[in-house]
Amino acid sequence: MESTPTFETSSCATGMDKKVRGSNKCKEVASLDIGQKLKVTFYNNRTVGKNSNLFLRHLGKIVCDRNICPLGVSSWKHIKEEKLNHMWAVVKDKFDSDDMNSHRDHVLGWMKELWNKWRGQLHANYVKGKPIQEALKNIPKGVEKKQWEWLVKEHFTSKDFQAQIQELVESEPSLSSIEIVEKCFGPQSRSHVFGFGGGVKARDLKGGASSKPELLAELRSTQKENQSLKDCISNFQNEMKELKQLKEFFLAQHPNFQPPIQENDYSDT
Repeated sequence: MESTPTFETSSCATGMDKKVRGSNKCKEVASLDIGQKLKVTFYNNRTVGKNSNLFLRHLGKIVCDRNICPLGVSSWKHIKEEKLNHMWAVVKDKFDSDDMNSHRDHVLGWMKELWNKWRGQLHANYVKGKPIQEALKNIPKGVEKKQWEWLVKEHFTSKDFQAQIQELVESEPSLSSIEIVEKCFGPQSRSHVFGFGGGVKARDLKGGASSKPELLAELRSTQKENQSLKDCISNFQNEMKELKQLKEFFLAQHPNFQPPIQENDYSDT
């Protein structure tokens, strides 16, 4: 007789409590024998097919493990190369593919996305809208006190926090505003979008949102139209000025000249 599937709590992928169906998938990877690896297939720099979800959960577990991936740095680019090599070694310890090493940079880039989302969730759930003293006391599970204090004082409440978003904008300029926010901080609620204040909803930014290249092209087009209009106005003003000067010159040469009367010069009586 088949057993009834149960729901268990896993915090591997995001560092936050999340219910998943069936057995704890993180344990499935952790229980592999020494030297045993799961096979994955890459397509467009992402894993597909069998073991793809296990691979993603494993990456999420790595970026949330303070002993493997550092938490107390301003941005991913400040993580030292030896730490990145260690993370990659942990990935290869459990997973393999026919061309595994050629995907190192892509996988690390994927881990960067997960790391940014996790830290964004920490900010949203433990810091945002709270007094700094309350945020300092509200330490997330699995995060050391000193690391949390640094993250709150030196990162979440400093200007460097904006560099996290700026780095993403520079690396992927084609993303729309809502795509940038959700890439850093995960899916946004219907009533609020991180960084846009009250009144701005996710659907307002998603509905027909243009990409940045499209917006820039539209802006440049508008600027050209405005400049063309300014040039026309300037040319018209110059022509009127020349006509005025010509009229003044003509009247100076013919002081007794009287212009012919036009029909519209007469007023109704």
